[in-house]
Amino acid sequence: MLVVCSLCTPTARADGRCGLLQAKSTASVVTPCVFAVAVAVADDGGTPAATDAWIAQQVAEANRIFAPFGVGFVVTERSVLPAAHAHLRTRADRDALAAFVRPGVVNWFVVAELLDVDEAGVVRRGVHWHVGSQAGAPHFVVVSRIAGESVLAHELGHFFGNRAHEGGPDNVMSYHRDGSPPRFDDTQGARIQRTARRHLRGKTLALANDTKP
Repeated sequence: MLVVCSLCTPTARADGRCGLLQAKSTASVVTPCVFAVAVAVADDGGTPAATDAWIAQQVAEANRIFAPFGVGFVVTERSVLPAAHAHLRTRADRDALAAFVRPGVVNWFVVAELLDVDEAGVVRRGVHWHVGSQAGAPHFVVVSRIAGESVLAHELGHFFGNRAHEGGPDNVMSYHRDGSPPRFDDTQGARIQRTARRHLRGKTLALANDTKP
């Protein structure tokens, strides 16, 4: 098991609650809600699609960007994604990852190649993918090994309620960058908090200290 965390002290209270379940505003959130992440790294011809250092960098940057809104992430479980799934080129390729989805955690797949499924030949760095359109259908994030350090944060932004690519060049949900550290704006942060609360109250996601290795 690989554990990567920059918000581990403190994480959530021993009773499994966190600041978002007790606070009414961003400013009053003190104890972060640290969600459990299961990462599956593709085997690409006998070599992992990403190194431990790369994974740590992605998580650390996601934690930096989400921290102002009382949300964090820690990898509580790591597995090897079979080589047959290292290169995702079609919708069927993406859908096939549903077989590896773990309940109660944020599922993150790291692959060697991720192609756009609508524009032929276009390479993507990441995607928040839904398998089907029915309520409760599996959804997860996929990040390619060529991704920059904020791509996981961008896809987690989608996962936690921000569907649109919007904001200025310093916004993590925008495709444009001006060299400033990317961030969420307050409206996006409020969506993240609402989505996090919904997951916790519905018990669809667990806090890191509530999961078992």
